[in-house]
Amino acid sequence: MSKIRFGAKLNILPEFCDVPDYEKLRDILLECEELGYHSAWVLDHLIWGRAGPLECWTTLSALASETRKIHLGPLVTCHSFRLPSVLAKMGATLDVISGGRLE
Repeated sequence: MSKIRFGAKLNILPEFCDVPDYEKLRDILLECEELGYHSAWVLDHLIWGRAGPLECWTTLSALASETRKIHLGPLVTCHSFRLPSVLAKMGATLDVISGGRLE
């Protein structure tokens, strides 16, 4: 029987703050990693409220450099924002940067 694995949805949305806060997002992720969460997921929205959230793939890359074990991924990726070939390259690059932790 498989073990249950827990993941966290990381979303600090502008409706809850005036400006997206990377440091707060990073601190939440580091706490999740310390608690043994398997994965964390970032929203891929360009517009939400006044400021909009941080860009998903850039944020995932930064978070990958600050963690060692937790797996990371986009909660949902809108294929109409990016060319499929560019998105594939972004994912492959993040998988290398994260040491194979891209979900």
